[in-house]
Amino acid sequence: MSEKGEKIGIVYHPDYLLHTRGDHPERMERLEQILNLFAEKKLDDRIEMIEPEPAKVEEVALIHDPGYIRSIEDACRSGQNFLDMD
Repeated sequence: MSEKGEKIGIVYHPDYLLHTRGDHPERMERLEQILNLFAEKKLDDRIEMIEPEPAKVEEVALIHDPGYIRSIEDACRSGQNFLDMD
């Protein structure tokens, strides 16, 4: 657990609430419940919401295989708009 007074960073953007994938864990209702729980438990002042930023290819390459990166780039170029990461 963090020291009293330290903030807990959570990467968040309101667009996350637009994710509607049925009963998938990454769904709007689950995120709303988590945010409501933070407020209910009075943790709001301990949380720092961090707005996500697009990663540079060099940053992605630190953890992903070059072939995987190429396949994602190819999918984007071909107009594919759905990638199943599961």
